[in-house]
Amino acid sequence: RKTNNRQLYIWDPNKMEVDSIDLKFLPDSIIDPLSAAGTSFVQRNQFLYIIGGYGQNAQDSFVTYPSLLILDLSQANNSDTWKNDPTKVIRQVQNPNFAIAGGQMVLINDQFILVGGNQFTGKYEDNSVGVKQKYLDKASSFKISISEGNIEISDWHEMIDEFNFHRRD
Repeated sequence: RKTNNRQLYIWDPNKMEVDSIDLKFLPDSIIDPLSAAGTSFVQRNQFLYIIGGYGQNAQDSFVTYPSLLILDLSQANNSDTWKNDPTKVIRQVQNPNFAIAGGQMVLINDQFILVGGNQFTGKYEDNSVGVKQKYLDKASSFKISISEGNIEISDWHEMIDEFNFHRRD
């Protein structure tokens, strides 16, 4: 955790420039999932949606994060906004349905589709006996909206298929 990235890098393809912002002032509940491996993500207009991921949290436990982060890319390179009112740049909701690492997410019209993935608990190492892993064997579809500053999840549907959605290592 001490070596996790705490920088946000923003590339402006029009200017061919890269800026960075140190995010150490954000709470661990946001920093931890931002530094996770195996997140699922997709962009809709100026918003980047980031779900789940696996990593070491502030309590030094290795977990799959039950997190949805929504990053407003139009505000992301403004360090003053980050420091003065980070909710204008990033919002978060936690939900056990988002505890997924290694899944794939796409957006079709207004429907988010999240397929596959797994949940890890414990430190993942070669020949690790302390890690618990559960393949999710499902595809989920749902809608995400923001109303009065609150993230709303609606129209949640799941299709479980242990044959077609099971990851084969």
